[in-house]
This record gives sequence, C-alpha cells and structure tokens, in this order.
Amino acid sequence: VTYNLEEGQVPETNMPVRFYIKPNRRDGSASILVAENLDYETTRFFTLRVRVQNVAAVPLASFTTVYVNIT
Repeated sequence: VTYNLEEGQVPETNMPVRFYIKPNRRDGSASILVAENLDYETTRFFTLRVRVQNVAAVPLASFTTVYVNIT
C-alpha cells in the first residue's frame, strides 16, 4: 500500500507542508511526522486528510482524517 497526505488550501490543512508520512515497510503501517516546528500562536489545529491506496491492476483507495491539536 501507499500512503499520502492530501494537499490542502489553508494552513490548517497542511499548506505549506508541515507534516509528512513515513511508511514502515516491515508491517505496512505509516507514521505522520512533523517537518518543522509548530507554533500555537500561528495555527492551533490541523486537519490532515490521509489517502491509502493499494498497488494492483484495479487500485482501491481509502481516506481518513487526522486531527492535530496544538497545546
């Protein structure tokens, strides 16, 4: 499977990129990591949309939303 963070249009949706996905090949999972420091004063929450897709002749995809609150 492949994992992708969908691009957003506003800072609260990872635009510019502040988060990225690192796949774990051993067990097929993935981790969402922070690409740069986050500032509560600038953005207090993020709504990330993750797309998971298999690699097949007929690919199947699924989406989920991850909410990140900065405290």
